[in-house]
Amino acid sequence: MITQWNVLALLKQLTDIDSADEPQALQICLTALEQIKHRLRDGASEDDIRIASAAAGMAFYTLCIRRTVNGDDVTSFKAGDISIQKKAADTMSFAQKICSDALAAAAPLFKDDGFLFCKVDV
Repeated sequence: MITQWNVLALLKQLTDIDSADEPQALQICLTALEQIKHRLRDGASEDDIRIASAAAGMAFYTLCIRRTVNGDDVTSFKAGDISIQKKAADTMSFAQKICSDALAAAAPLFKDDGFLFCKVDV
């Protein structure tokens, strides 16, 4: 069974998480995993790695939003002649792509509740 610890391990491959941020990141991973499990169709294996990947993608996106809103993420750094600049919009765009790609890969495991077929009388 996929746990929040599995999701956290995948999240750590996407971004740096220090020991002080780990409890908050673990809670974000748990929330994302529960949201993914709620969307699973009946009979879907809860051991599928796509579940953990989708939850990690959601957690990464959520973590990027929090870092951007709170100003925790360093956007520029200069040391002598070396300068590093990271735009928040680029980070958010990357996080959104990671999240949507992971959710798309896990789509076969989800309930199909986005389609409606009905008859319209005129």
